[in-house]
Amino acid sequence: VPALIVAGIISNRYMYGVAKKRGTGTDASGQVAAESISACRTVFAFNLQAIQIERYTHFLDGPAKHSGKKAVVFGLSFGFSQFIIFGAFALSFWYGGRLLHEGEIGFANVLKCSF
Repeated sequence: VPALIVAGIISNRYMYGVAKKRGTGTDASGQVAAESISACRTVFAFNLQAIQIERYTHFLDGPAKHSGKKAVVFGLSFGFSQFIIFGAFALSFWYGGRLLHEGEIGFANVLKCSF
């Protein structure tokens, strides 16, 4: 249980920090998109579509990198927590199987302890 708590704390702290950094980049890209849409006649009149797309993708590069890091940290912390849970089940069944083989407990007691 303590390992699960530590993994959850690390995951939540990292996710909160990444969300703060990502917000500024997505806000700027949203502003570029809103400007382009509100002034669409000007953009088309001066053939600025490529420039506006370049500005928009430039502002999304940073948040995309942070999202990749976020996915890696979340995946590792989730995988670690699942490893702890299923490792505890495996250890319980393994030790229960040993005790069952030696005749110290019955199958029903193995299941009671495991679940």
